[in-house]
Amino acid sequence: MTIDSLQSGYASANSYQSQASAGADFSVFMNAAEEKEESKPAKTKREIEAEKTAAEIKAFFQDIKNAGGALSYVVGSNLEKIQKLLDEKREALKKASGFYSEPPLSAEAKAEASKEIEKAVAEYAKELIKELEDKAKAEKVAKLSQTPLKELLIS
Repeated sequence: MTIDSLQSGYASANSYQSQASAGADFSVFMNAAEEKEESKPAKTKREIEAEKTAAEIKAFFQDIKNAGGALSYVVGSNLEKIQKLLDEKREALKKASGFYSEPPLSAEAKAEASKEIEKAVAEYAKELIKELEDKAKAEKVAKLSQTPLKELLIS
């Protein structure tokens, strides 16, 4: 064995070791990153629900803002509910009066049925509005009855 062969063997061993250590450093880095990801706890069901709820709340307030304020939103919401109930009532009355029957009603009979249906729907709308007003008054009275007199006098 000569010194040259030892030196070349030593040089090749050093280059292999430096390559291996560089690979080891990279794998250690990758293992640390994987451990970091694994160390993060998975979101619990409660946290997921909280995020969903927060998104729903944000959407609700965005709807209020788009409607022009809380009062406008409530009024619009109530009007939508009333319109939906009126449409359902109108359809029920049409079915009950034979509006969609076979053989079809004559034009005069349909016109007469339509007039009667619209009268009934108008009466139903008045009843719904009265119910909403009564409910609002009852809530206001209940709220005032829960508020102590002292707080009313101070404000």
